[in-house]
Amino acid sequence: MDQSTLKTLIKDTITEVLSTFKQQMKDVMKSMKESVQFMSDSYEEYREQLKTTIKENKLLQNRITISETKIDNLEQRERSNNLVNTGIPNQKDKDVGKEVQKVLTPLKVTHSKEDIYEAYQIGKNENAPIILKLETMI
Repeated sequence: MDQSTLKTLIKDTITEVLSTFKQQMKDVMKSMKESVQFMSDSYEEYREQLKTTIKENKLLQNRITISETKIDNLEQRERSNNLVNTGIPNQKDKDVGKEVQKVLTPLKVTHSKEDIYEAYQIGKNENAPIILKLETMI
């Protein structure tokens, strides 16, 4: 083989190898672009889902706050009809309502037994307070 033929053969071989390499690189780049695009699309989708979830979370937090306020108001309204009596000795095995009436009668508080719809002592110590739940506010 002469030198010119050898040069041509080497040149053709290098050209073919480079062409093959170039095509493989194009394929790899195309695949990478598709992967990056997929990741970008997925990221945007999750980002939108996160935005929606954050909005829903804020709405639910507001609803919880409103509900807690309503519950507090209802509890306060319920307690507004209560009288707390302290200093009455523990009423084991006694009718708490009758014992409270004994205390209220000398104070000239006008009431009937129907005015008190519930009476109970909180705790078990000697002078635990007694709660009277009244039908109406005094």
